[in-house]
Amino acid sequence: MRDESDGNGGVASEAPVAYTQPRIHGLLANPLRHEIVMRTSARPWTASELAVVTGKTLKHVSKALEDLRKASLVELVERRPGPKGGIVRFYRAVRFIIDAEEWEHLSVPEQASSTAKIVAELQRDQARALEGGTYYSHPHHVLIRDHRQMDDEGMQSSDKILCRAYDELIEVERESLKRCEQSGEEPKQVVLGLTAFLAAPERSSE
Repeated sequence: MRDESDGNGGVASEAPVAYTQPRIHGLLANPLRHEIVMRTSARPWTASELAVVTGKTLKHVSKALEDLRKASLVELVERRPGPKGGIVRFYRAVRFIIDAEEWEHLSVPEQASSTAKIVAELQRDQARALEGGTYYSHPHHVLIRDHRQMDDEGMQSSDKILCRAYDELIEVERESLKRCEQSGEEPKQVVLGLTAFLAAPERSSE
């Protein structure tokens, strides 16, 4: 699955990113660059805004943005006059999801490394939320764990359903940010974890 929209119903002009290139995986293995790509998938961000939400220095964020721009993972979409002079630049993600065909072109070690990184980050987010009591604090939080039996076609359908749900959630974020901008409400940081995978074999009791 891929997302190449420009956030305004148009299509980004950049050519698809070659995710099979080791350099791309190396870039996204960095937590800061990974977070920048995820955040800029919803709306354009400035380097200063990203520095605030990530807790990193403007210098580090600007360097990460430049690396991502050179790799065509983010693009410069707008320039505006700054409130104190100068030019403010806005960046947006070009692509941020690997489709099934691209995944198959990765080596087994690359697949394992990429998956392990994301799982570890999700587990870290969950652990922090549990420790801080925020995991279950909102009345509309969601926690679903289930086991189902499917064939290959069923797995393909699950892939499409979850990716479609993710696209819809990105749109929900865009709408939320617009409402927050109008109302002055502070947006809440929400962790999303959409996953479907083959269960490991049951361990022998012997």
